[in-house]
Amino acid sequence: MKKVVLIVAGVLFAAAATFAQDSTRTETQQPQQTQSTEQQPSTDYTKDMVKITATDLPDAVKQTLAAPQYQGWEQSTIYRSKNNDMYIVQMGSGTEAKNFRFGADGKPILE
Repeated sequence: MKKVVLIVAGVLFAAAATFAQDSTRTETQQPQQTQSTEQQPSTDYTKDMVKITATDLPDAVKQTLAAPQYQGWEQSTIYRSKNNDMYIVQMGSGTEAKNFRFGADGKPILE
């Protein structure tokens, strides 16, 4: 009788160990999305800015925009900062929009 109990216990233990190592069952964990502003930089540069026309840009910025990489800037949306002399030229629309930031001296402001 002892042998039968030990054999049954051994078989149950082996079955439990086999199922515990089942590699075909994987649990997919949903990545947690955080809304932290520290990890995701804000790209809304036009906040606290006013729209202006191309004629309102300083000459230094216009000279910089004459470069080939800014071709077509005349039809873009242009903003000027209320707080300082920063200008944003927003070329394109939607997800294809590109924002270029410049100081009043015409030098590009990098990220």
